[in-house]
Amino acid sequence: MEKSNLFYLIFLVPLLFAASCKEDDIKPDTLPPATQEGLNTFGCYINGELLVPKNGKPGFGSGRTAKGLKIYYRKDSLTNSLKPPYFAILASNYIDNKGDLIYIYIPSLTTVGDYNINESNGQEGIDSPPNPHVLANVYDSENGFKRYLSFNHSGKVIVTRFDTINTIYSGTFSLKMVDAETKSDTISVTEGRFDINWSTLNCGEYGEQECP
Repeated sequence: MEKSNLFYLIFLVPLLFAASCKEDDIKPDTLPPATQEGLNTFGCYINGELLVPKNGKPGFGSGRTAKGLKIYYRKDSLTNSLKPPYFAILASNYIDNKGDLIYIYIPSLTTVGDYNINESNGQEGIDSPPNPHVLANVYDSENGFKRYLSFNHSGKVIVTRFDTINTIYSGTFSLKMVDAETKSDTISVTEGRFDINWSTLNCGEYGEQECP
């Protein structure tokens, strides 16, 4: 073997080995366990496709990092009597799913228990209907984004921990949703779970109650 070929071989082998190691180190996303420790985790399957929140890269939208997991928890309406108390979660994957998101809203969350999901009007926050509801944006290569909405008796959110002292809110959810335009395409959301400490997560956006 010529010296030049031997040199290239010695040089390339470590590079190929390093590349293979990096590929082996890349682990697929998995559904987080249904914990109650305030770990700031969220996950669900939408028609069998896993959705876990991921932050957008710096510079995504207005030059700031887009947060993959947000919580909104207005405990009371002392600041503005026209804004009732509510609890909401917004989870988005800005990296892998081109911005797929799901939004879960529960008005007047006060205790653990089952919260039946009913009809969504497609709005968030104080513009939501006065009942638990869910909306989602789902991307596919053929149609781009489609918005899906919950409907009456479409599922439930089960709150398993409601801890105002430690600011931990945990639970599970499952439901069916229908597309907002034709009302003919139905999807299923399964194995949903969240485990959030709202004092450490990025909450308190414009118009919302500040995090402690």
